[in-house]
Amino acid sequence: MDFKKEGLFSQPDANLETDINKLAESVKSGAIKRHAKAVLHDQIVLRFAERYQKQGAKVFVDPNSVDLFVKWGAEETAIFEVKTVTQKSMPQRLRQAIGQIKEYGFRLKKELGAIPDQVLIIDRPIEASAWQREFLNEYMNIGVICSASQDEKIFAPEQSKTSQKWGK
Repeated sequence: MDFKKEGLFSQPDANLETDINKLAESVKSGAIKRHAKAVLHDQIVLRFAERYQKQGAKVFVDPNSVDLFVKWGAEETAIFEVKTVTQKSMPQRLRQAIGQIKEYGFRLKKELGAIPDQVLIIDRPIEASAWQREFLNEYMNIGVICSASQDEKIFAPEQSKTSQKWGK
């Protein structure tokens, strides 16, 4: 079989070396961005884990499931799911987080006999008047912590038992 590089491209003036270099740069850039998001995610998890440990809580991290499981005393528990989001990715990431939080709550209820408070931590602000805040708090019974740089906003559902400890 005779190999002809011209047949690989739809553009007659395509340059194989340039296109491969562009592809390599694109892959490298994507990998760097994904790594940066993973590092940011881990920094947020660590910051909240340290916060709750300073309160005297027992903090558990499971990279294969919930980001944080926190236990204050014998009865007060909460699960925290951390999501790094962009404005564009927020709807999809919120849907993913809701599924994860609800699954973890369901599985932990079988183990604990009660559903722990469920909290989503994101690195972008949400306004109190936003439909996402209302949907998460009032419809899904999920708390939200917007942890954007120095500005932190906490929105808790009325039924929350541990929300007074989320921001200390």
